[in-house]
Amino acid sequence: MAVDVLGATIMIVDDSISVVRFMEMLLRQQGYKRIEHVLDSRQAVEMYQTLQPDLVILDLNMPYLDGFEVMEQLKTVRGETYLPVLVLTAQDDREDRIRALAAGARDFLTKPVDQLEAVTRIRNLLEASLLHNSMKKEHQELLRHLEQAGALQKRMLPVLKNSPYADIHTCYYPASAVSGGFYDLLWVSDCQAVGILADVMAHDMEAALAVSAIKLLFQNVASLTTSPSAVISYLRDEWSTMFSGQYLAALCYYLDFRQGILVVASAGLNAFVVTEDGKAAAHCVPGVFIGHQSDKLTEENTVQLTRGMQLPFFTDRLSAVMNNEEALLQFDANDTVVNNITRFYRYMQAHEQTDDFIAVSYTVKQVDLNG
Repeated sequence: MAVDVLGATIMIVDDSISVVRFMEMLLRQQGYKRIEHVLDSRQAVEMYQTLQPDLVILDLNMPYLDGFEVMEQLKTVRGETYLPVLVLTAQDDREDRIRALAAGARDFLTKPVDQLEAVTRIRNLLEASLLHNSMKKEHQELLRHLEQAGALQKRMLPVLKNSPYADIHTCYYPASAVSGGFYDLLWVSDCQAVGILADVMAHDMEAALAVSAIKLLFQNVASLTTSPSAVISYLRDEWSTMFSGQYLAALCYYLDFRQGILVVASAGLNAFVVTEDGKAAAHCVPGVFIGHQSDKLTEENTVQLTRGMQLPFFTDRLSAVMNNEEALLQFDANDTVVNNITRFYRYMQAHEQTDDFIAVSYTVKQVDLNG
């Protein structure tokens, strides 16, 4: 990454006008043009805030505020520990040089100043400082884009309204600005719906793009079939051509309140919970991640629906539910689904590093077997 060293702003802080003039002359001979100085160290921080220099050449031994006190103030106004500071010290001040480096100075020059050494050290420091600033700006710009992408993702998530057959609750706890998690639901009749939970294994701009693609793909295929395994197979085929080398975990389900059945197919999100008759049970659905073993057959698991049953589906750490009875204790069939989800989320946070946590849960209100 090329940087414009000669276009950098340099600020000199020294109470000796002769040292200041010498350094200014030396710098101008090298082609530097943006050079400012301050003789009173008490004014150093104010000038720094005004100039925002790329390099500060700072004397350690000054009246009012010494160089160490100035560096402490600079740390405060910069809000970070990296200081683009080159300190000037006496030849025999080894202890001060070490102390200055420990305080955050990047390098030092000893007096009397050797011109070739000074030119070399100043250029090296400027290159490092400008690269640091450039990378910081790029990082801030990336964060801004990620926040925008994250906001767009949230707007893509549907508002799932209660139906006469079930109360629906959702929660969306992204682990970072851009989440790989997504859910959607398509009602194909007043009592039949196809839903999906998906988790892209990334948290970057590509993940945001992938989530957008999943929404479109799901809406397309769910309007044509209510078979969860067919939806997963379609996503698997399309994904391999769109996002080669990327992995997606997904769980697709079909709710039919007239027939009283739940049908589930999995692609890596292999477990879901059913609470019924005062007990919580975990159900396992075999299935491998999308992006892995594209020819793998997708199986389905069918559950009979009953009134009062809770059906929480999650994107995060479902294996813990299958292998840990303590995790299942977070689900109480006599409590609300909201409280059950909250307890489970807190349990996952307390026991391991939690990734994106996305949940869609249903509380069955009625099953119309005679409809």
